[in-house]
Parts: sequence; C-alpha cells; structure tokens
Amino acid sequence: MLLIFLAIIGFMLLLVIYFFIRAQGIEKELNRYKHQAKISGAQAKNGLMTIDALAVELQKMLTDRLEAARRRQLIGGEHHDAVRALFNQIERVVMYCSENNATVADALAVCLKGQSPGLSEIKLFISKQPNEVKLPWSRNNINAFITTCINIAVLLDKPPSKNQESEEASNSPETP
Repeated sequence: MLLIFLAIIGFMLLLVIYFFIRAQGIEKELNRYKHQAKISGAQAKNGLMTIDALAVELQKMLTDRLEAARRRQLIGGEHHDAVRALFNQIERVVMYCSENNATVADALAVCLKGQSPGLSEIKLFISKQPNEVKLPWSRNNINAFITTCINIAVLLDKPPSKNQESEEASNSPETP
C-alpha cells in the first residue's frame, strides 16, 4: 500500500515538474511574441509616418504646380476648384486609406463631406479628362490615386491644344 502511495506521489510530482517546465516555455514564447509585436508596431508606426511625410510633400508639390498653372491661366474656374479640392485632400486620403484599408472613393467621400466642390464635381471633372487620368482613377486604390493626381499635374503644364479649345467652345453655350 505504501508503495502505491509513493508511486502516486512520484507520478504527481512528475506532472507538477512537467507542467512547471511547460509553463516556463510558454511564458518565454509569449514574451518573444510580445517583443515581436512591439517591434512590428514600431515599424508600422514608422511606415505610416513616412507615408504621411511623403503625402504632405506630394500634396504641396502638386498644389504649387496647380497654382502656377492658374497664374499662367492654363486652368481656371470650376476645373481649378475641382483640382484644388482634390489636391488639398491628398494627405488625408492617403492616410485614411492606409490606416483603414479603405478605397479612395470611401476616403474622398469622408474627406470631402460637406465641402464644395464635392466628390460629384471631382468625378465630373475626371470624366472630362483624357484616358491617362481616367484609367488610374477607375482602379480606386492609393497607387492609382497618386498616379491620377500626378497625371493631372502633368496635363496642367501643357497648354490646351487647338482641338481641345474648339471642343470646349462647342460644348459651352453661347450668349447672344
């Protein structure tokens, strides 16, 4: 009887030792995962800060090009307002999409809510642009959004062709 009692106590002692060692291993693994999560969080934060800095610089550069085109009278009126509204939201759109995994349309809807010109005016402006602006816009992601904005800025530097001027003149109502 004593032998069975000692065997049970020995077996229980082995179980306690096994679970104690296993708990220590799991604790080390948990600490390693915490450390990796901390490093990943810092890297993600650094990445978002870098994206934000680049978006701010891109927004400033494109806005400056827009204003230079306006001063040279290459763009004006509703087109200028639509492009300015779009360019002024570059940073917010890029950050909203990056942080929330949202589409550009969703980000613009949030960023332009209650503003004039709104998203519908910007879409109307985009629909009147050449394919190098419309195609990236239709992809509805950050990369294509940035490509669209850069392509608009490139088009701003080009004076309108005679064909475009005659087309715009035929589309606008004549006043007597």
